[in-house]
Amino acid sequence: MKKYLFVVLSVLALFALMACEDSSGNIDNSSDGDAEESGEDLENSEENETDVNGDGDAEEVDVSALIEQGKQALMDNRPDDAKEFFGQANELAPENTDAVFGLSLGTLQGWIGLLDDLIASAGGGMGPGGQTKADGDDEENPGEQIVRLIGQVYDESKAQLDRFAWLKERPDFVFILEHFPIVIKERTLIDMHSEWDLADVYHMNSMQNIFHMVITLASSQSMDANWDEADFDEAGESDIDASIEKIAQFMSDNPGFLNVDEEQGAARWTEARNCLYNFAADYIQSMKLMAKESDDQSDDVYIHNDSTEIKHKDHYGMQGDFISGEKQVLMLWSGKNLSPEATMEQLIAHLDGNAELRTRFEDDILMMIGVMADFLIQAISIEEMADMFGFEISGEIQAMIDLYFGSRDDGEYIPEFFCGTLPNLIGLEKNSIQFDFYTFFLRPFPFREFLTNIGPNPFTGKPVFLQSVECARLGFGEATFTPGDELQIKLHDRGAANATSGVGNDNAVVTVVSREATGESGDPAIIDSEELTIPEDDVVEAYFNKNLPTAAISDATDAVSGDGTLQVPAGAEVVAQYADEGGDETYDIVASYNTEGSTERVFGYTMDCQEDTKRDWGHFAEVEYADACIIPDPPAEITCEAPYPAIERDGIKSTGVYAPLRSPTMNGLIWIDARKVVGSIAEQLGFPEGFHPADPRSINAYTQNVQQKLAAFGESGGLPVK
Repeated sequence: MKKYLFVVLSVLALFALMACEDSSGNIDNSSDGDAEESGEDLENSEENETDVNGDGDAEEVDVSALIEQGKQALMDNRPDDAKEFFGQANELAPENTDAVFGLSLGTLQGWIGLLDDLIASAGGGMGPGGQTKADGDDEENPGEQIVRLIGQVYDESKAQLDRFAWLKERPDFVFILEHFPIVIKERTLIDMHSEWDLADVYHMNSMQNIFHMVITLASSQSMDANWDEADFDEAGESDIDASIEKIAQFMSDNPGFLNVDEEQGAARWTEARNCLYNFAADYIQSMKLMAKESDDQSDDVYIHNDSTEIKHKDHYGMQGDFISGEKQVLMLWSGKNLSPEATMEQLIAHLDGNAELRTRFEDDILMMIGVMADFLIQAISIEEMADMFGFEISGEIQAMIDLYFGSRDDGEYIPEFFCGTLPNLIGLEKNSIQFDFYTFFLRPFPFREFLTNIGPNPFTGKPVFLQSVECARLGFGEATFTPGDELQIKLHDRGAANATSGVGNDNAVVTVVSREATGESGDPAIIDSEELTIPEDDVVEAYFNKNLPTAAISDATDAVSGDGTLQVPAGAEVVAQYADEGGDETYDIVASYNTEGSTERVFGYTMDCQEDTKRDWGHFAEVEYADACIIPDPPAEITCEAPYPAIERDGIKSTGVYAPLRSPTMNGLIWIDARKVVGSIAEQLGFPEGFHPADPRSINAYTQNVQQKLAAFGESGGLPVK
C-alpha cells in the first residue's frame, strides 16, 4: 500500500521535473509575440506575411539562410539555436513549412535534452525552498512553482500540436534533413534519416497527443494549499512511514489541493479525452499514409510497405543509424495473435460510445509496452542501456537475456512475451482486469480521490490514510528494544472485548515470555514469563496498551517468573501472546522480537495479519472509519455516499492490507473479473461471474494478489534461465 500511495503522489513531482525547461522555446506562429493557444493564426497566416515594399501587398521573404542555419543546429544537437533560427524564419515567412516543422523538431530535441538533464541529475535530489518568479520580485511557494511549470509545458505542448495540425493540411509537405540525432548521456542513440513527410507528421502528432494528455490531466487539478504551513522534510531525512503521515496531514489540512480546478478543470478533462482519441486516430492514419507511398523510401524516416511484412505479419519501420548497429528497426502493426492496429481501432470505437470495448491490460496495454520495448531492444540493446546507467550484467542475467530476447525473429515475439509469457511466469491470471476510458472521461475527477479515505489515527488523533487487516493485531510498540527498557505491549481486537460493548469495560490477558531462540526442534525453553492484565482504553474500544519493565541478565537461571519484570539474557527471543476471554475458543497471536535485531511488529495500519491468525473482524465497525465513504461512478456527481462496507466475518483471513479507496473503480476506469483473481472460493464469497466495475473487495483482492505473486516471483529468483 505504501508503494501505491507513493506512486500516485509522485506523479506531480514528475510533471514538475519535466517542466523545468525554460519556456522561452515557446514559439510564436503569429505576429503578436505570444505563443498561440490554437491554430487560428497559422490558418490565417496570409494576413501576417511581410509587406517588404510598403505597398500593402505581401511579398515572399527569402528565409533559406535561416532555415539552413536551423537545420545545421538540429544536426549539431543545438535545439535552442535551432528554435531561434526557425522561429525567426517563421515570423518572416509564416507559410514556410520548413520553418514550422523545424520548430517542431527543435522542440522535440529540446525535450530530449531535458530528459538527458533529468537522467544526469538523478539521485541528486531536489533542493529545498522556493524559486524566484520570472519577474524577480518574490519567491514562489511550491504550489505556485508547480502551477507555473505545468503551465509552461502545457503551452509548449499545445503549440507543438498546433504546428502539427497546420502541417496536416499541407499534403505535399516534405522536409529534408541529412540526419537528426537523439543524444542521451553523450551518446547518439538514434540518428534519423533524412526525408520527413506528411505520414511522419501524423505519427509524431500521435505520440505528442499522449504526452499532451498527461500534461492536460495534470493541469486540470488545483494546487490550492497553504504551502507556508506544509511540513515536509528534505529528501532522505525521513522514513516512508513518517513521510506518508505528513502527506496525509497535508491533504487533510488542504481540501482544495488536487481537486478539479474550478476555472479550467472540466475543459482540460475533455481535452485530455480528445488527445487519447487523436493518438489512436493519427496512429492509424500515419500507417495508411506510409502504405500509400510508392516512391523510393530508402531515405524515409518511417516506412510501411511490402518490405516490412515478415512471416505474414505486418510491421512498420524506422530508418537511420542506431547505436545497436541496426539501420532499420521494425515494429509490429498487425500480427497473428496481437495487433496494435486492432487496439487503436477498438479504442476509437470505445471513446465514440461503445462502452463494452474496454481496453485489456495484457493484450492491449502490455502489448503496446512490448512494442516499445522491442523498439528499444533493437535500436539501443539491453547491454547498451545497462552500460549507460552503470548496471553490470552478470552471467546469469545475460543468460536470461539470451533466452528470452535473443531468439526474436519478428515484431510479435517480444510483445507476446510481455502480455503472455511474463504474466504466466509470475503466476497472474490473464485477462482479469480491463480499463473503461469512455466512462473515466465522462466526469472530471479530483486526483486526491485516487487515494484512500483519510481519517484519524485512533491512537494519536492525527490524520492517516485508513487501512486495515482482517484479523486481530498484537505487537510491540517499539521499533527497537534493548533489555532494560520498558516494553510497550499493544493489542487491538474487538473479540477481546466482546463481553461488554463500549470503552473501559473489559480486560485482556497478555502473557509475555523470554525464551531461547527457536532452534531446529521448534520447542524453545522458557526463560521468564510475565502475565499482564490490561484494562481496555477509556477512549478507544477494544484497544489495550501497557508497559512491561525488562531487565538484562547474563544467566538464564537467574530469571524469576511472575515478579513483574521480564528478564532477557543475550540472544533470547521475546514473545507476547494473548487469549480471548470472551468466547468459547481461545485464540493465540504471537509477535516476537529477537535481541540480535529481528523485529516483527504486527500492530499497525500497514502490517499484514500475523501468520496463522484465525480470527477476522469487520473492518469499518471501528470509530475511525465512521467517515470513510465511497464516491459513486460517473456520470453521477462526486459526492461522499455510503460508508464503507464491513468485510463479512467469514472465518477467512484477508490476504493483506485492506485499503478503503474512495473510488474503487478509479472514476469508472477499472473493471475486474474477481473470480479469476480469487479462485475457487470466489462463488462462496459472492463474487459474480465475468467483468464488473471494481468494488472495495475486488480491487483489494486484485492488488493484493499482484503484490503477493510479484513478491513470490522475486523470492524465487525471477525469470528462469534454463
